[in-house]
Amino acid sequence: MLRCRFIWIIPVILGLLVCKKVEPPHAVQGEMDLSTHDWSSQGPVSLQGMWRFYWKEFRDPAIPLSGSSFIQAPGTWNEFDSGSGKAGGAGYATYALRILSKPDADLALRIQYFDSSYRLYANGTLLAQAGVAGTTAENSIARRLPTTVRLMPHNGSIDLVIHVSNFAHRNGGFPRELILGSPADIELIRTHKIMLDLFMAGAIIMMGLYHLALFFLRRSDYSPLYFGLFCILIALRTDLVGERTIWGLTGSFGSFALSHRIEYATFYLSVPLFFAYTRSLFPDSYFRKDILLTAAAIFGSATLLTFFVESYIYTQWLWIFQAALGFIGIYILVGVCKMVIVRRRGARVFVGTFVLLFAAAINDVLYSRRLIESGFFIALGLFVFIFTQAFLLSRLYAESFRRVEELAIDLTNSERRYRHLVEDSGEIILSLDSSGKILTSNKTSSRILGYSDISGRTLASLVFEQGQSNVFLARHVMEERLASLIQTGRADEFPAHFKTAQGDLCELNVRLQRVNLEGGMTILANLAQKPLDLLARYCLEDHRHYVLFNSFHMGELLNQSLTAGLEARVSEEEQMLVRLALREMMINAIEHGNLGITFEEKTKATASGTLAELVSERLKNPYYSARKLHVRVDSSEEKIVFSIRDEGEGFDHRAMLERARAQSDDSGLYHGRGLRFALSFFDSVEYNAPGNEVRLTRLFSENQ
Repeated sequence: MLRCRFIWIIPVILGLLVCKKVEPPHAVQGEMDLSTHDWSSQGPVSLQGMWRFYWKEFRDPAIPLSGSSFIQAPGTWNEFDSGSGKAGGAGYATYALRILSKPDADLALRIQYFDSSYRLYANGTLLAQAGVAGTTAENSIARRLPTTVRLMPHNGSIDLVIHVSNFAHRNGGFPRELILGSPADIELIRTHKIMLDLFMAGAIIMMGLYHLALFFLRRSDYSPLYFGLFCILIALRTDLVGERTIWGLTGSFGSFALSHRIEYATFYLSVPLFFAYTRSLFPDSYFRKDILLTAAAIFGSATLLTFFVESYIYTQWLWIFQAALGFIGIYILVGVCKMVIVRRRGARVFVGTFVLLFAAAINDVLYSRRLIESGFFIALGLFVFIFTQAFLLSRLYAESFRRVEELAIDLTNSERRYRHLVEDSGEIILSLDSSGKILTSNKTSSRILGYSDISGRTLASLVFEQGQSNVFLARHVMEERLASLIQTGRADEFPAHFKTAQGDLCELNVRLQRVNLEGGMTILANLAQKPLDLLARYCLEDHRHYVLFNSFHMGELLNQSLTAGLEARVSEEEQMLVRLALREMMINAIEHGNLGITFEEKTKATASGTLAELVSERLKNPYYSARKLHVRVDSSEEKIVFSIRDEGEGFDHRAMLERARAQSDDSGLYHGRGLRFALSFFDSVEYNAPGNEVRLTRLFSENQ
């Protein structure tokens, strides 16, 4: 079945092979016989072949020309043997051709352009000229401008004489063919060329402006910028190498000097732009940045040379940059083929149209150097490539917009999930800035702490303070933990006591995390109520012994653990009071016992606000920091006993006990309440002889 589908190709191929190729008319020895040519049915003719040629002569067009050399036209005179060597590009000469035609034929001649200047005569009459054809560079002015002239055979023949001079281009002579035909056909050719050039230039420039607008709306993606600039350059070049409809209407821009420089510059600048576009479209390690920069340096230098040296000089170097274009084209082709192999999106469409564009570019380079006779196809190749790339970019953006819509839906669903997870969470969830100031809070904070709004307050300011002699230290520790989190980025978790709106104490477990966002750093704080130890209330007897370093944080964790089971034996308020007293005694053991801070030193430091610095200084001293805190708990159905021992020298506990019993709550001291709390909340407070160990006993009544 597959073979049958393509069997029709066989007769087509055979037909092409057996068909006799119809050769177009050619000029022979300076003469072209078109006397039998039917202009209405056979159409226009290209005046190509061997023309008469007079090197470094401007022959009088009114005098019959004979006895000359002959040269192929269209073509260059660079390789012509002038008798003293090759002619080279610079110089002047006369071209002549006799055309035999019907005496009554009404004809028109289509002149594309010369790379320099010319004067065209028919039967001795000047019909067209571009620039000033002179014998030296000083009295010559180059100009390119396509035109059409009417011809009428005289006695059945037309004698064409063209004076050509070139001092502005590497190639001298006859670069493009002259087309002879009926006025209607020639006008149709001209109209089609103008319409095609305007259509392609207009379409390409609109594509370019559209993609430039896309870039300015979304500057994170540079592919529309490179593609848009590439399109603008190609649109300018399309009119320059075509009918020059727009440029021909603009005074100085119609001159050879500026328009030719812009023609070359658009070619040079488009190469690195195209490379950058490919690299942005397929970000891969193959398309290396250093190669892009090298290409930009090479073709950027070529652009500068174009505007700062004479055209006759910079056109001599064109082949170097054409060769560089070939290498870059092959490099891009290999890279995009690799993208096709790894199935990169859009790679297959890109490589297909790029092959067409690259082939058209190679064809035009060879045609411009007269190595092949084909014609210019780069405009068509560029149009197809640009159109498909515009379609490709539009498809990518359509997919991006579709993805944006999907993300918007996902964002809406995510916001709903966020509201469910955050707003309906049983934990207080806060966001803080680097100073610890609360930025946002969920509604659970109002339910647990009772404040209608805590935004703008610091987390440390919510710490409970009533009846706690070390509240300022707790706030200082909170601030230190925030600072440590910001510096190290390590998450932190610890228990803390907060004050409710009613002034009550609320024990919460704090978890801090640092989150780095595009807009800056944010601290997330989760404040959870302490989970109940469900098994602790069923424990009838327990014996535990702990040895800790001088850590207030670890002491608080131990305090929470040791008093967890009291909720089954005493009321919640009594459990809180026992925990408060135990905390104060553990702090005293660390500060006064292990760190050796006397009552008088603590009083002075507390009053001056330097207690935190004093504690930190002692903790850094190996003499004090090596000491440990020993805590033992023994519980039974009748009582619970806490033993707290430090490794200090001890103190006069008898005098201190008397002072604690005599001291009132409004004494004005910032500390010293720990021992009074112990005497109030425990049934027995006993010290050993040195005073470095205290035994706290709490009895359980029979109805508990």
